[in-house]
Amino acid sequence: MWAAWFGDRLMVWRGPLFARAIVLQAEVLSGGVHHLGPREVRSCGGHPVAVNLQVWDGSQMEVATAEHTRLALVGPYLAAVVNHRPQAPVSRRRP
Repeated sequence: MWAAWFGDRLMVWRGPLFARAIVLQAEVLSGGVHHLGPREVRSCGGHPVAVNLQVWDGSQMEVATAEHTRLALVGPYLAAVVNHRPQAPVSRRRP
């Protein structure tokens, strides 16, 4: 199974030979991108990340990928990636 964003729609393909595509109007839920353990999902490398989505009918799903492809995971919802970025360094004040 694989997927790609086209605007605010997520197109999901299933099956290696007779690939069927379904188009989902989805949005990222407020939790944003979160880390998963390496044994929680398959084929996502040693540092998988996931995002919870809500589709048009109200149902929810979790989509996972390798950490280095996290921007592709959120599609048009770029702000969802920002919540796990390191904080900017704070300059020390001298008395």
